[in-house]
Amino acid sequence: MERGNIGKDSLKLTISQMSALLISMISAMLLSRYRTLGEYGTYSQIYIIAEIVAPIVMLGIPGSLSFFLTRGSNALEKRQFLSLNLIITTVLGILTGIILFVLKPFLVNYFSNPALGNLILVIAIFPWARTIFNSIQSILIIYNRTTWLIF
Repeated sequence: MERGNIGKDSLKLTISQMSALLISMISAMLLSRYRTLGEYGTYSQIYIIAEIVAPIVMLGIPGSLSFFLTRGSNALEKRQFLSLNLIITTVLGILTGIILFVLKPFLVNYFSNPALGNLILVIAIFPWARTIFNSIQSILIIYNRTTWLIF
């Protein structure tokens, strides 16, 4: 990779991160203004649960992409690693979902929020989706597709 490309890619990544932060701030502002306090609180609790559970369960698997994918000797080896990574992430996501379904009464009682029980499917899928999103970001960076990150 050329030196100029590193600077351009860094700028693209910075713009992407700033855009994501701006969008999340606008989303939070809109949610807090146009949803009831209870609905916004439920959204925040779902986010808290996902942000705690995902890193614990996924064991740094998305981070392994940066290490192992760049060391693949050929396209077939890299594709096999990506397939294995997706399978492991999905299996762990399914197990996480099952565990969160089992823990539904605990979560409802802990947060004193019965609405969490109605949204357990969202809670169960969110950590997996978050992990896949982070993995896609790593893959795009490795394959010099940083422009796609902005979109």
